[in-house]
Amino acid sequence: MKHLALILAALALCACESLPPLPETPSGLSLQGRIKITLPNQVVSSNLRWTQTETGFDAYLWGALGAVTTRIYGNSETLSIEARGTKASGAPEEILQEHLGWSLPIELLLSWIAGNPSESSEVQALKRNEQGLIESFRQAGWLLEYSNLDGQGRYTRLLAERRDVSVLVVVKRRADSQKSL
Repeated sequence: MKHLALILAALALCACESLPPLPETPSGLSLQGRIKITLPNQVVSSNLRWTQTETGFDAYLWGALGAVTTRIYGNSETLSIEARGTKASGAPEEILQEHLGWSLPIELLLSWIAGNPSESSEVQALKRNEQGLIESFRQAGWLLEYSNLDGQGRYTRLLAERRDVSVLVVVKRRADSQKSL
């Protein structure tokens, strides 16, 4: 929790730094929006920029006035977190737990953010809408819900919940090579 408090403090203190435009990804996806993480004693909201390829992802979290505070990048085997001039790398779940106080299964997250269940873990309670697009499912103890579809049938709202952790992603802009859901 101490590290999370430092990240929140960094949101208020960081100097402004702009991000390059949302890149087109011929073999992946990029999205930009907001993320809200709800923990038992804390709620953290931030801007989010997520870029994903077949080999991994690169995410930026930043606060007011475009101040970049945290960069999280890697793949299902190695994860790095950079914040306020420090960097930590290692096994994804361990690094997230150590530095943020909670964790997500990165190997599954790469599929979830694209709007699909992962093929590497059992899927339960899969629900589809009238058009056959995924609305929700359970995987690895997490409930995933997709809603607010855009004109191309892609979600603009993703909610991942498990026990006392909730992660809400609201997509404002998206560029991807294939239709999700």
